[in-house]
Amino acid sequence: MCGVHFFFFLTITKINIVFRSADGTQQSTDLQLNIGAFQTTLVAPIENSSTIIASGQNFSVSANNTNGNANYDLLANGTSINTATGATYAFTDLNVTTNKSYELQITQGATSFSKKFNVIVNPGTVSLAMAGGLEDGINYNSGDATRATLVLDAPGKDFVYVAGSFNNYQPNSSYAMKKDPSTGKFWLELTGLTSGVNYHYQYWVVDTTPIANSPSLVKTADPYSTLVLSPYDDPWIPAASYPSIPAYPAGQEREVTVLQTGQTAYPWINTTFSKPKKEDLVIYEALVRDFDSDRNFQDLIDKISYFKNLKINAIQLMPVMEFEGNESWGYNTSFHMALDKFYGTSNKLKELIDLCHTNGIAVILDVALNHAFGRNPMNRMWMNDPDGDGWGDPSTENPYFNTVAKHSYSVGSDFNHASLLTKNYTKRVIKHWIQEYKIDGFRWDLTKGFTQACSGGDDACTNAYQADRVAILKDYADYGWNLDPTHYTIFEHLGTDGEEQQWANYRIGESPSKGVMMWGKMSDEYATLTKGYASDVSRVGNSSRGFTNRRLVGYAESH
Repeated sequence: MCGVHFFFFLTITKINIVFRSADGTQQSTDLQLNIGAFQTTLVAPIENSSTIIASGQNFSVSANNTNGNANYDLLANGTSINTATGATYAFTDLNVTTNKSYELQITQGATSFSKKFNVIVNPGTVSLAMAGGLEDGINYNSGDATRATLVLDAPGKDFVYVAGSFNNYQPNSSYAMKKDPSTGKFWLELTGLTSGVNYHYQYWVVDTTPIANSPSLVKTADPYSTLVLSPYDDPWIPAASYPSIPAYPAGQEREVTVLQTGQTAYPWINTTFSKPKKEDLVIYEALVRDFDSDRNFQDLIDKISYFKNLKINAIQLMPVMEFEGNESWGYNTSFHMALDKFYGTSNKLKELIDLCHTNGIAVILDVALNHAFGRNPMNRMWMNDPDGDGWGDPSTENPYFNTVAKHSYSVGSDFNHASLLTKNYTKRVIKHWIQEYKIDGFRWDLTKGFTQACSGGDDACTNAYQADRVAILKDYADYGWNLDPTHYTIFEHLGTDGEEQQWANYRIGESPSKGVMMWGKMSDEYATLTKGYASDVSRVGNSSRGFTNRRLVGYAESH
């Protein structure tokens, strides 16, 4: 018996590696290890760095190699600006007035290396008042689909560029955001847009004198994004769940925000839905990911008869906001106003809500506003990560987050709900889901974390009555009721009766729709009961907790 053997000999010049966290939600940038006799070193600047310079400043590049002469070709924004041959390389780009993405190509025989780096020119910030009535994020012009105004609140930052598909991610000074003198917010009106076209963009946020261990440049999507594209998650989203998903821009990094003027409003069928009374609610909790095999909103739409047969009158969706990764319960939220594309499109969720309302079923949304995770723009703009490549913890300058959680149930980065910026953001999130999606109520996750009074490991303090937490959450409840007087507000607090009574009995005498509902955990008692043992389940009733009205959502199990 004979055989034929094939041998392949490969010349390996470099090995590319990347480090990922155990759950795949965080990863390093691509790392490259060079192998072989011919090696190159970029002496200046640092490889993959972004150097901030004044307009008109010179910019120097130098490199060397081993094993004799090599050919060098320096490209700026894709165009060759200098070539040379030798064992070393040195070149100065004179009078740089525009942002440039450089690539130094170094070749010896069949072996080549590529070194990339950038220059960001300080455009100087123009102080100019923005128009009245603008909100943070995207402001569409109702009378002109060729225009949209972007607003970013970035205290302490020196200048911001808007880079996007409309400038090939190579912004010049005309895409430097202006600064409103009264609010300090950055803003820029985009013009020349085409109605119905999907554009995408991100902010290049610069601090010319960052504090220790913080980045000078952060590239980030808009904090108020309603749709983001992700290089980490989008490639694995099934086309059946999100048909014609916009493509992530090649060559970019981090999430980008989608902008589209001239959008057609969803044609709501049911516009007169009357919510079930709070005391009559029978809630079905659903994780879209695990509800059925396709794991999308269409699965729930197809099972509407199943829900009706159960005689429930409310569906509570576990978080559907943009979270890190595609496989999650959703509590690792990064963009609270953006819908996670893994479950489907915006119109598909609206179709589900519309269908539920037509069948007498309210839709409650689970929201995780105690915290956010590392991809969150407000986290990334003020973080401990000097090169801006990772997902650092909040820095001491962060106006939204605590550097260390002020409670003992820490997860992600801890929002500081005493901060006016955090309160404004939270209220925008509430407003968005009520007005855009007709959401009937929120189940607020981990409300114990809304205090600033405790230290991270102090369980006794965290679980005790905290007056600041009571006041903050009453304010949020009021805001929701002002938008929709019959709105459901449910707190997953699991605290002392004395504190929970403050919300459950709040404004109850003014209207039968008032009073916050509390999440009543009874899983241990019911687990004991199902095993055939005696168990006291009396605390599933509101009177056992001192609530004036029926404002307890008792459950035998959740999640």
